[in-house]
Amino acid sequence: MLYSKEKCTEGKVRPHFSLWFGNFFEPYHSSRELVSEGMREIAEMGFNSIILDSKLWEDFTDFFKTGNESEYVAMQRFMVEECAKNGMGINFLTLFYNGDNLYPHIRDSKPDILNPVIDRDGKPFRGYRHWDKAQTAAMIEHNVNLYEKLAGNAAAKAVNENGEEKTPCYFYHSPAVMPSFDDDGKRVYTDWLKEKYQTVEKLNEEYGINASSFEELDMKELWPVMTAEDYRKTEKTQRMIMHRDNMLFRQDILEEFYKELCEGVRERIPNIFLYDCLSQWKYFLTDWVEISERGLDLWRLAKYLDSPSFYTLPADAYGEANAYAVSFENAILRSACNGKDPVSGLFLGRYLYNDIYGYVTPGESIASCFGAGATDMFFYGYSGLDDGGNFGKWDKNRKLSVKKALDWFAKVREISGKRINSKKAAIIFPYASFTMENRRLNDELYRHSRNDLLGHYQQLADLGINADILDRSQVSEAALSQYSLVVLPCDPWYSHLSDASLEKALVNYANGGGTVIAGAGCGLHHIFGINALEHKSDSFVFEEEVTEFCCKFMSFEDVENIASYCSDGLTAIGVKQVGKGRVYVSGIDFGRCYCEKVQKPVPVAYGRQAQYPLTMIRRTPVEKWVIEELGLAEKSVRGIERIEFENGLLVINHTPYDYEIDTNYVKAYAAEGFNNGVLGPHKYVFLSKK
Repeated sequence: MLYSKEKCTEGKVRPHFSLWFGNFFEPYHSSRELVSEGMREIAEMGFNSIILDSKLWEDFTDFFKTGNESEYVAMQRFMVEECAKNGMGINFLTLFYNGDNLYPHIRDSKPDILNPVIDRDGKPFRGYRHWDKAQTAAMIEHNVNLYEKLAGNAAAKAVNENGEEKTPCYFYHSPAVMPSFDDDGKRVYTDWLKEKYQTVEKLNEEYGINASSFEELDMKELWPVMTAEDYRKTEKTQRMIMHRDNMLFRQDILEEFYKELCEGVRERIPNIFLYDCLSQWKYFLTDWVEISERGLDLWRLAKYLDSPSFYTLPADAYGEANAYAVSFENAILRSACNGKDPVSGLFLGRYLYNDIYGYVTPGESIASCFGAGATDMFFYGYSGLDDGGNFGKWDKNRKLSVKKALDWFAKVREISGKRINSKKAAIIFPYASFTMENRRLNDELYRHSRNDLLGHYQQLADLGINADILDRSQVSEAALSQYSLVVLPCDPWYSHLSDASLEKALVNYANGGGTVIAGAGCGLHHIFGINALEHKSDSFVFEEEVTEFCCKFMSFEDVENIASYCSDGLTAIGVKQVGKGRVYVSGIDFGRCYCEKVQKPVPVAYGRQAQYPLTMIRRTPVEKWVIEELGLAEKSVRGIERIEFENGLLVINHTPYDYEIDTNYVKAYAAEGFNNGVLGPHKYVFLSKK
């Protein structure tokens, strides 16, 4: 938790609120008058820090060495001055995986890459060798120079809850480990393979090849160019096994790089607070840029950061507006922070696919970040036309929503106490598919599986349960025993990265009395002794007849029947007693169906029969199990988030209708839209017990 110490917050208790302000595009590239006007507006809105886009480019390197200013650097120096005039601090977006995606289209200066990777054609490719110590040293030096030679006394200032002074730093951004098809790149990768497989015989067995030594391996064959055909089946193939290892290599190299980079920066700037932004385009629900392909594992990198982070926004994997996407992705962030206070990022002004904030207000999204545990926030972007960060062009009413929400966040943070984790339910993060999937090559299944996890979280939230997202590294018998319910969402590539310790913990959890919900695509039915078989697309009967879209339908043997398919009576939903516990299995992926925007009509084969989507029946199977059989909730209220804190309850209305509060409270803290116990559409209120 940070408390801003900027001049603009003097006399106020204020979290650290940063806003990205770029000068790639006009008018902010050259108009000092408009930059000054923007800085004044930002300070008036309640932000206390500006993030400048100051990556490792040649013009910055030249400026730090000689004092020569490019037009871009000169404007950044002016922005630092204007920021200070308005009482705000400066911090930086300091690095990018390949210098920047915008060069050479709108940047006059090249990225400063000392030793670029070599592509398949033998030519240099614009990307870093993350294992190159000289490049890492240059990145450390760049971070230090930005604070010492550009920001100076204008660097953002804060103290933590213990009163220790900190320099907040936005730090590294969207890394990607690239292979290099030269001798150095081959050496690094084959060394990694040697460590993983120990002998070439074990490698041969896994890959289905007949190499006599690691040295004779061909890098181009070891790094197959994946195609849509590779993703048509989820069974193991030689190419997919190699791709799996490519991705695991990226994660290992990136972790080692992060460790060295963070240690190096901290050694030079001891009080630095590293709240890294690992993705500008969300983490799990990516609808544009594929993030997992870059070798990210938030939980692994979190060890080296004060707060790992990323930008999110209220949109699902299809780019459709969904307010729960914010609290869901912040639940992932909270999990990776592992007890540390999360610094949450929110993408404002996004217009790439949809005017998202025309459906979900900025204020309710900020409230969702707070409800998920965020204690400080950063935002994109006042001006960033390439990515749709058009916040500066918003009308006054939308900007007022942000100002009111920031003021509310600052006030409620001081009176709410800690967020209460009731540990009612946990959802297992689908690590295998996050690592293996490729949206461009496998679009339907990719989006389906991403939305399935979102939908499971959303349904539990509607039941008043703020589920935890658990990475497989966090799963143990002891950890799971704290939860009454564990959900296994769609993970279609699980067989490629199966985990014996995860499976053992899940079985022991069920044997010990725990309840598991295993979705159609989780890939884990067999560990409970359940035979899952592929089934044709079909409707099924659960209290009412249900018709749904799904990427894969399953039927089950060795379970007690709860719901049958209409065409053949096979089990579509079932339950099995496992030890003292129960495992519920579903022939469709409940989560994806729960948050889906497109609904399936009654199939022609069923004529005039009354069949409804999952969310239209009187109650879903999950609602029945959670309310009646587990007793974890009293009712489901769709579109209403309810999050408990030590000193009260946060209620967020994501619907377009009024919501009548039925909870006792002493005092209400609302930015707007709360009157006589009625919470207006898209409004939020903290109900204090004191």
